[in-house]
Order: sequence, then C-alpha cells, then structure tokens
Amino acid sequence: MNFNPSYILPNQGSFTSHAKYVPCLLSGTAVEYDRVRNLLIESLKNHQNHHWSDLFAMEDLFRNSPEAILYTDKVMSVHQLPKEDSAFGEVCSLSSQLLAVHFSRYAVSVLGYSLDEQLNRHHIMNLWTQKWTRYCHNV
Repeated sequence: MNFNPSYILPNQGSFTSHAKYVPCLLSGTAVEYDRVRNLLIESLKNHQNHHWSDLFAMEDLFRNSPEAILYTDKVMSVHQLPKEDSAFGEVCSLSSQLLAVHFSRYAVSVLGYSLDEQLNRHHIMNLWTQKWTRYCHNV
C-alpha cells in the first residue's frame, strides 16, 4: 500500500514477518528463507500429534525463539480497521502507516460476510482497494 517497489529488502534482508507471527507478508533473502524454513520444519516435527500449520509454527517461534525472526506491525487485518460506513478518513490515516491490509478468511467472517463471500474474498478485496484508492491514495 505505502511503499515503492525496490530490490532492496527491509532489514538488510533478515527474515521479517510484517504482521507479527501471521505469515501473510514476509521478506528476506533466499538464505534467510532457507534458515526459517528449517526452523518451521523443526516446529512441525515437535508437534506431529497436533493439527499444525505455518501460522502455528510462526507463533511457536514468536513465543519460544523471538530472536529467530524480526517482527513488525506493518500489516493490519481488515476487521481491525474502522467499518467502511464510518468516515473513511480514519481508515486512510491508519493505513498510511501500513505496508498492507490482510483479508484473511477469519477477518472477513468477523465482518459478517457469508461463507461463500469468505471463500471468494478477492471480490471484497477489490472493492475495498478501489475505495481506498479513491479516498486515500493521495492522502
């Protein structure tokens, strides 16, 4: 949302999760991705008897090895933003500090969308992004 395309990676290429431990926007060099992949595999091996996912593994690293990954809060879930029927200016202000807005299935469900809409949330994302572009892009 608020960054220019670049070949320069944030944090000198150190693996960074830009939404705390939610793996929706990540950056890092190939070497860093390999390092973190191995950490995630170890987390999976340690939890073979549980339903486990990349989110759970990232949270495991966040809680037990916080130094292994850099974490930022530069992504916000769409359900944490003010509702669209409120003044969109508040959304513009909040989003000006973000790299992205995350439209997870959970976030869309919290906003009251049906299961079909949750599974096809790209339509919701497109409409929201059009509105954001109209109201916020030049703010």
